[in-house]
Amino acid sequence: MYKSEKAYDSINLSKDDILELESILEDKYVPGNTIKTFTVNTPNRVFTPISMYGFLNEKVPLIVDSISMGIRERAIDYSLVKYLSINISKVHVYVSIEGTDEVWVTGMAELLNTFFKKRKSTILQLSNLIPFFAGGLTVGSIFMFAKSVQQVQILSAILSFVLLLISIILANPSIMRKIFPGVKFSLHSKPKRDWQFIWTVTGSVGTILGLSVAIIALLK
Repeated sequence: MYKSEKAYDSINLSKDDILELESILEDKYVPGNTIKTFTVNTPNRVFTPISMYGFLNEKVPLIVDSISMGIRERAIDYSLVKYLSINISKVHVYVSIEGTDEVWVTGMAELLNTFFKKRKSTILQLSNLIPFFAGGLTVGSIFMFAKSVQQVQILSAILSFVLLLISIILANPSIMRKIFPGVKFSLHSKPKRDWQFIWTVTGSVGTILGLSVAIIALLK
C-alpha cells in the first residue's frame, strides 16, 4: 500500500473551491464499490450530508469549525484499493492518500498540491509573521519604556507601554490564530478578496509601526 500525507496552511477556500474538491474526489474514482463521507462540524452540531453540493445549496450554518471529505474504494473481496481524505480546519488542511497503485497515489498528491498552491493567501502568509515580529517588538518596547521613564518622558512612556501590551497580545499564537486563522474557508459565496480581513492585517501592522515611529521620535 502506497501512502502520501501533507498539511497546508495559509489557504483561503470559498464555496466554489469546496465544490471543486468534491468533483475531484468523485472524478478520480470509478462508480462501484466506493463509499463517500462528508462531515461538517459546527459549535453545536455535526452534519453528515450525502454530498457537499446538496448541502451547500441549502441553508448552511454561519459558523463552521471544520470540514472533512473522504472517499474509499474497495475490491470485490472488500480489500482497500484507494482512499483519500481531506480535512479542512482553521489550523491547516490535511490531505491523506492511500492506494495499491503508486502512480494513482502520486498523481492525486500532485493534483491536490497544485489545487491548494493556487489558493495560497498572501495575507495569511504575512499574518503568520506577526507573532515573530511582535516577539522582537516586545523586547524593543520594554527598552523604550524603561528609557522614557528614565528620561521622565510621560507621553513616550505611555505610548511604549501601549505598544508593549499590543506586542504581547500579538506574540501569543493562540490569540493570533483566533484573529488570523491558518486557513480561511467559507460555505457561502463571497468575493475572492476579503477586504475586511485585509484591513485587519494591515491595520495591526500599521498600528505597531505608527506607535514605534512616534516613540522613537519622542525619544530623540
